[in-house]
Amino acid sequence: MPFTTDSFLDALALPSEHPYVTDDVVASEELKEWSISDYFGSVSSSSSRLRPSDECPKFSPPPWMDGVAGVHRDLNKNSLNDDNISFLEEIRPCLISMCRMAIILWAPLVLFLCLKRLSRPHAKHASDRKPPLNDSISFEKLADNRCLLGVHVMGKNPFSKAPCSSQTSSSCIQHNTTVDRFLFIISLVANFVSFLCATTPFFSIEDQQVEQDSNLPASKHTHPCKSNQCYFTLLGSSTIGTADHDNCCGHLGDWLAYVTALVFSAIIVTDAMYVFEFSRNTLIFLHLLVIFIAMKRLGPKAVILVALPISSSLLSMMRYQDLDLPSIQPGLYYDESNPIISKAVHNYWPIELRTYNGGTPWMITGDVRTGLPFLLYSPPGVEYIRRWVPLPEENEAVILDIALPESGVIEENKAVYLVLHGINGHSNEGYVRDFVRQQIAEGNIVAVIVTRGLMDSPILGKNLPHFARISDVSAAAKALKAAILNMRDISSSSLANRPILSGVGYSMGAITLANYVARSGKDCNLDVAIGFSGALDTREQESFARSASLWQPFIAKAMRDTLLRKFMRQIEQKFNREQFLDIMKAKSLIDLDRAFFAPYNNFESLDDYYSNTGAMGDFISFNGKEGRIANVSIPLCMVQSLDDPVGTWRSFHDPQKVATTGNGSTLILFTRTGGHVGWPLGMNPRIHGWSWMGDVAASFVDAIRQARTDVIHGIV
Repeated sequence: MPFTTDSFLDALALPSEHPYVTDDVVASEELKEWSISDYFGSVSSSSSRLRPSDECPKFSPPPWMDGVAGVHRDLNKNSLNDDNISFLEEIRPCLISMCRMAIILWAPLVLFLCLKRLSRPHAKHASDRKPPLNDSISFEKLADNRCLLGVHVMGKNPFSKAPCSSQTSSSCIQHNTTVDRFLFIISLVANFVSFLCATTPFFSIEDQQVEQDSNLPASKHTHPCKSNQCYFTLLGSSTIGTADHDNCCGHLGDWLAYVTALVFSAIIVTDAMYVFEFSRNTLIFLHLLVIFIAMKRLGPKAVILVALPISSSLLSMMRYQDLDLPSIQPGLYYDESNPIISKAVHNYWPIELRTYNGGTPWMITGDVRTGLPFLLYSPPGVEYIRRWVPLPEENEAVILDIALPESGVIEENKAVYLVLHGINGHSNEGYVRDFVRQQIAEGNIVAVIVTRGLMDSPILGKNLPHFARISDVSAAAKALKAAILNMRDISSSSLANRPILSGVGYSMGAITLANYVARSGKDCNLDVAIGFSGALDTREQESFARSASLWQPFIAKAMRDTLLRKFMRQIEQKFNREQFLDIMKAKSLIDLDRAFFAPYNNFESLDDYYSNTGAMGDFISFNGKEGRIANVSIPLCMVQSLDDPVGTWRSFHDPQKVATTGNGSTLILFTRTGGHVGWPLGMNPRIHGWSWMGDVAASFVDAIRQARTDVIHGIV
């Protein structure tokens, strides 16, 4: 017999407003959301109706905050203290990571364009050449007949404001304005793209301009290169200083393409994501191919001399570099001796629904599979019914956003999902909305628990969010479980037909979910749980250097900005000036955990914090010292990609031994590719979104439900 959504909400019996927010509390300072610039006249906009900034008085800054430039600055005047943290210093880790990531991600394309240029045939005549990309640009008109390409500079610095020599021609560059220097840079960028993509020699525009000027006497056709006036000739060796323009400038373009290809091929060979994707031998062959193609075009002697230092440095890096490539095989690790798990895997969980076969072919690394899905796809919004889960022992409450089937009916053998989003996320994250829409279309209920203090939820006391806390998840799971058991329509149905309560976690939410399942043991209120891109032993994350330098700076800055914007009142009561500076200097999430989360929440050290965060945080060995992971009492499946650029595969230790700890309720599914909360599908991933994760979660939950029913009824 079906159940109605109204009966579920009635049985849930959670308040629709924050239970501990009263009119007196709203009018006090305790719910004031503010930014660090509030001290200096720039009032931040409030994101919650509970904290209207125009109704709340401002705080007085603590004494130690005076002089902290990262906090004490006027955003309108950009006034900074030189001896403290500047805004540039705050965002420097993000800028460095952004530049590094851009180089790594664009390396294959740049390498392809360079090889394309080096492998093109020589143009014997001007009529054989195709016009460059910028041939339609009249640079002379743009700069009032000044040579923007820097062709007639006579060795002069084009950014100098000093006047040109009287001996230069009328087309000499007079770089005495900002516009001149700006157009000069634009022309260099345009011609760099031109020499990579076009089949014409480098800077052949000048040659075409000379050829088109048929009204000039023949004596005026003297080429700048033959007059030692070619700016790029002056940058090269003197051996090409008197060469023909096509030989001199085109030859220099080939050399630039060769050196660029050599450097970018070395970057690819030494990056863990590319090595894992294509193997190191393949990438070394690519590096040698660059040298071979250049030898045919530029001559073997000079090419080898240029390649020698770069290739030698590459070999040295390869010898001492530890890429930390995965040493385990993709696949599903589980315990055959557990009857429910074994029956679910063999009978009800099809291989095709838990297999990821490459996904989107043109996304070639874990970095791309992680970032691009968030940029390419934004699913439609979801209509939530908001409820608050009270935490009476702390006088706090957390948000529970609930999405119900449009039919208003829950059929038998459906599920109620408790979803945990990623760090600094919310119920409107793209991957969360995608999963919610997918499940309510199937007639399931989805409840998204929002991390304490995020979105528009206040924190009345001093217990700020941290990710070793499981009490919030426990309270939400307990409330949902009670609602399922107490629905008024349940009396006419058997226990086996009740909706199955399933936990789904993403990234940090998966870490918290697994930690809750392990710590609660037999008292776990969930029936089944599955996590994507989470870690079991978060202590291993400290050694994942690539994640700390490339991805974590962005995560850390977003989390720090949230903390400072919403919870400065609590933070300034806990930390002194030096500790606050450490928070502002945090370059990665690990640094932020060390500077803020661990000391604020009274953990002895970062290692102590991580030991309490992961489900295997207290793991020592598989000789009876497995720790709390052995207490898992419900089917728990952790899905992880081996090319995850954010979380390390080492956090799972030996997956087969983990699967057989305790009563064998833990499963670990490794895919070879997929990225971090990515797993894109198809040539156009916008069509499928994050559906692979949704399909895996739904099929796993359904398989466990059917297997559990068989075991209850004694079906072999």
